[in-house]
Formats: sequence, structure tokens, C-alpha cells
Amino acid sequence: MPDPIAPQDVRAEIKPISPPVKTSVPPKPNYSRADFIGSKVPGTARDNLVRVAAAQSADRPETHIRTSHSVAELQALRDETRVGREAYGEGLVNRFHKKTMTVPEHEQAQEQAYAALSEKIDRGVVSPASIGADVLHKLGVTAELGTVPTTQEGVVATVTAEVRALVDRGHITPEEAGDITGEMAKFVKAYQAAYPDKDIATVFELTRDNARKLAYQIKMDKNMFSGSDHGNLHLLRGNVRFAEQMIADLKKLGLAVSAKDEVLIRQNMYDHDLGYAQGAAQSKEAFDAMKDHPLLSAKFIEENKAYYVAKFGEAEYDALRYVVLNHSYPTSEYDNGLRNSAGINTKLIRSITSTVDSLGVTAETKVPDFFRKRETVKSLMKIRLAMEVRGTDDGKGNKVLPAELMDKYKEELRAIARSSGESEERVRGYLTSIDNFMNEMTVDLTLGQFAGVVKEVGAVKNKDGKVVPRITMQLSDVQALLGNMFGGKVETQAFVKVMSDFGMDEFTLQRLVQYVGWRSCGVIPATTDDDLVFNSPEAHFTINDHIAGDGPQEEFGELRGVMKGVAALSARSEINELLRYFGEGISAEKRYMIPRIIGAFIGRINDKTSPAEVKELGELADMLAYDGPTDMTDEGGFGMTRAQYANKRLQSYLTQNERDFLGISE
Repeated sequence: MPDPIAPQDVRAEIKPISPPVKTSVPPKPNYSRADFIGSKVPGTARDNLVRVAAAQSADRPETHIRTSHSVAELQALRDETRVGREAYGEGLVNRFHKKTMTVPEHEQAQEQAYAALSEKIDRGVVSPASIGADVLHKLGVTAELGTVPTTQEGVVATVTAEVRALVDRGHITPEEAGDITGEMAKFVKAYQAAYPDKDIATVFELTRDNARKLAYQIKMDKNMFSGSDHGNLHLLRGNVRFAEQMIADLKKLGLAVSAKDEVLIRQNMYDHDLGYAQGAAQSKEAFDAMKDHPLLSAKFIEENKAYYVAKFGEAEYDALRYVVLNHSYPTSEYDNGLRNSAGINTKLIRSITSTVDSLGVTAETKVPDFFRKRETVKSLMKIRLAMEVRGTDDGKGNKVLPAELMDKYKEELRAIARSSGESEERVRGYLTSIDNFMNEMTVDLTLGQFAGVVKEVGAVKNKDGKVVPRITMQLSDVQALLGNMFGGKVETQAFVKVMSDFGMDEFTLQRLVQYVGWRSCGVIPATTDDDLVFNSPEAHFTINDHIAGDGPQEEFGELRGVMKGVAALSARSEINELLRYFGEGISAEKRYMIPRIIGAFIGRINDKTSPAEVKELGELADMLAYDGPTDMTDEGGFGMTRAQYANKRLQSYLTQNERDFLGISE
């Protein structure tokens, strides 16, 4: 099995690869200029255009990434008054897709959404054709190839030198640079195996451009908090690593995965999320535009058709555009044996790419760097606890905080960003993200990702003999903690999302949620070695029943400690358990147990509360258990029973310890 990218590999020097690529002149693609006309842009502000030097492109016209947008045009595409949420309008994915669609129906809807993208391009709110120029502008590099290396080792060395220079400029970190250069060394080797007749200039240009696209996405990802990373964690440590594991398993099962299949899978990983970097997707609360990112990424590929045809071939170009466009809708078609005249299996490429992408739901591959800081997690826990006791329903089933309280915690996050010690550029990105994207949904998504880890991804034959993904996930030791403090949504959402993506039926999903709830309440001990196995026609899931404490979760030990510290000072878990117990009705058996239940409740909160708070909470527990009429009314003037009053009071109850932690007074 190919080695995944590991932390120790990140810092290692890249060893030269041999032998050198054979030199040959690729045939010119049989296209005219008209084939490559994309979005129309004004013929003004051309003084700052970055163009490929004529001497470099004379023998291969039109086969470089398009870079014909000026700095002024690029700036206009990030002007929120022109491309912001209001200007962008309704998201196309939201318009054409429905949750109940089958995968073929989703693909049809995606093509309709893709066709409708032209209207937004014509209005100038997005321009996927500008991405090539934006990469140059944001990274401070030029399109000229310069001195082309003569060997494969030279390609790797030259690309590595440029990537390391990006570290010096503050665009990326040394660790991120290590991820990129390590991956590019693998890519060069894979590309040589798939296309041995490509000349060294082609190998160099493609590898250099891929490294730049990765660095660009890592850099631009820091300008937005969408609840998950779209940089090196997701693209390389998640998607590429999982794809390598799947390919190894497929080969063991006797399935053919060609060299071209492998290199196109990698290329899809580099390109599929480019749309997230468009200005419209990074403007304030631009969730519709973000959801349209597959359309924008696919359009970038189309706008650079000649480039992709020259580097891979026409059939490969078609496969890349199709797979990038549909990567959000997982399929499991690995063993159909359909291989086109170019020697690629598009359905296999589509299946692997969409499968591994959908598995980016847990902390080791999706929690952004900013949320891996101790103080940041502390602030997230403040927001989530405040949501639990001071949040109001937004009409869509989500809890939102009063604006002034959310602003208070945003300022905490800004202070963390300013004192992070990271480059000025990255700090500016964090501040932009906090202002534009930090909300209650981001908090829920981020904390939920700490509740588990995807341990391994492979392939297996199901009972019907069909090859499906084999996914091993593991609960972390904060899963029960989050469940007890904040209910069943936060700590199960990552697992439920993945499983529903692969066609898991509602009954099975309910069983998973019930299982997690039992674990949260201690009904199922955390020490059992039994695994929970779920199967659907499209996937095989194994959820380890023991707590994750090794592997990728080790780096989160300190962050889990922060969460445990909050739970240790808060009475929220005990109050929620009391509310759940009596909220199910009081049977004769429960009535017999009331004194013991209330006594246990008081015993558990004793160290977290003052004597006065213990007395008040005990009285509320009595009212909850021994219901009866009162003369109290709610906000609408309706009468309240003892249990109704106690329930309402307990849901918003804060101890002095909690108020001190949250920094609020009452």
C-alpha cells in the first residue's frame, strides 16, 4: 500500500527521482482559437496583464493556463459590492437539486446548474477563467517557464525551490510546503508512468502549475471559515491519502486501476475545490456561492481546455471536467470494467474521487489550523455553551445567539488571531474569516468534527459481490462529552452525513444515533471491543466501539483536554440528563426512583455549584418531578405547571462558574 503523507515526511528532503522523462514533441491539439473562448471580459485595464512570454509559447500556442485578467479585473472580482451575496443571488446547486434525488438525477441537475452558470459569468459576479491569473497575482509569481529543467529530478528540485520561496513570503507554512512538495514528487512519478512520451517541459509546467494551485488554495482557504479546511489537510492528507488506500485495496481485489486512472485521480484532487477561492464564494456569508464551487471548478477546466488536452488528452479532459463537476455526489462503480479508447475508467475515477471527498468530515482532515489552537477551542466551547442556554431558534431549527453576545466572542477570536505569531498575511485572512463567516453553524460543524476520526478507507466486496468502499471510523473520547452537554446533534453529525451520502437507510441512521446516545449516557461501556458494522448497497462501515486515543487523534489531546475542562466546570451535562429523564414521562417505576435520581443529580453538581445553587437546582428538580398547577404564566400569558416552569428555568440555567467562564452577568 502506498505510504500516506505522514508528519515525518513533511519535513524530509525530497530525493531525486530517476530515470529522466523521455523527450519528445507532443502533437499540437487540433483546435482553433474559437474553441477556447470563455467568458467575455472588458477590454480595459490591460496595463497589468501577466502574459506568458512569446518565446515560451510560440511552439505550443494556447496550451498554457489562461492568465489574461488584469490586476484591476481581479480586484473587481473580489469587490463585495459587485460580487457579494446579494449580487451573486440564489445558488445554482440550491436551485436545481433536491435532497431526494438519485445520483443520476443529481448529475442531470448538476449539468443544468452548470449551464445556468453562464448568466452569472455574463453579469461579472464570477469568472472561473480568472483563476489562473489570480494564482499568479496572489502568489507573486509569473507565468514564464524560465529555464526548463532537463531531468525529472530537476523538475522536482525547481518546483520545491519555488514552493519554499512561498514560505518566505508568508503565503504558506513550512509544513504546508512539505505537503505540497512531497505530493508533487509523487505526482511527477505517477505522470511519467501514465504519459511516458511527454516532453520534460510539459512535465515541468504541469507539476509547477499544480504546486501553485495547491499553495493558492491553502492560502485563500484562510480567508473563509466554512466549518472545514479546503487546503492541504483536505486535499492531500485526506483525499489523496484515502485514494491511495482505496487504490491499493482495489488492486488486491483484482480490479484494474491504470496509471492514467491514478494520475487523473490526483489531478482531480488538486482542481475540484478551486471554486472556493473565487471572490463571490469568499464574500460575507456567501454560502450559496460556496455550494456552487463544483460548477466554478469545472468551468475553470473548460476555460483551459487546450491546456488539459495538451497535458492529458481529450478523453482525459472530458473525464476531469465531468468528475470535478459531480464530485459532491458519491458513487460506488469500481468493477464495471468500462475503459475507453484512452485507457481510462471514468466511472472508477469518479467513484474514488467522490468517495474520499465525502469522507472529509472529521478533525484530522477537516478542522482548519486556526481551530487547532487551545484558546480557539476554548472560545468555541463558550459559544456552544451560550447557544445551549441563551440561543433562540432561527426558524430553521438552529440556535443563534444575540448579536451582542456573538460579537463578544468574535472579538476574543480576533485577539487570538492577532497574537498567533503567524504571518501578517495569514492573520489578515483569519480576521476576514471571523468577520465574514464566523457563526453558530461554523461552531457546531467544527466541534462535531472532533467527535471521531476516519481511520482507514479501502474497498471490499459486499454480500452481492459488488465492490464498495470499506470505511473504518472511530469515536473519540469527546463524543460522549459533546453529546451530554449539547444533545445528540453535534457529536453524530459527521457520521450521519457520511453514511447518508452512501445510501444508508433512515432506520440504520436512527440506530447509529441511538447507539451514540447510549454511549453518551454510559449505557454501553466505553471499554468494549465490539465493533458496530453497518452496510448499505453502496458502502461497508465499521465503527470501532473503543475510544480513539492513537494515530491522528493524538495531536488533539490538548484540545480534548480543553473540552473536558469545560465539562468539569459546567453543570450542563447533569441538567440535560435530568431533563431527558423526566421529559419522557413519569412512570410508576420512575416515581419510585425519583428520590434516588434527584439525590444523584445533586451529588454530581455539588463540586460545580455553590450551596445556594445546589438548593435552587434541587427545588427545580423537585418541581420537574412532582408536577402540579401554579399561578405562573409564560411570555404569551398562558398558565404554566410546575414542571413546565422548571423545564424552562433549567434549560437556561447558568451557574456562577459558567457565567464566569462565559464572561456574562445576570
